[in-house]
Amino acid sequence: MHKYINDPIDCTEILRVEGDGSRPGALMSFTGKKFDTLGKLSLRLNGLYWKGRRLACEATPGFV
Repeated sequence: MHKYINDPIDCTEILRVEGDGSRPGALMSFTGKKFDTLGKLSLRLNGLYWKGRRLACEATPGFV
């Protein structure tokens, strides 16, 4: 992810979202960073293609 933003960030958890397999999904958790940093990353990644599929990214604040 360092390729897409200047601030170094670390992913703490990846949770795969089950479905019928046609649109696989995952929820990724990050800690210790400003929401603005994740928002910039989301905007940068949204619409890019990975393994022949278009990415849909959204940054939302988590609740503990």
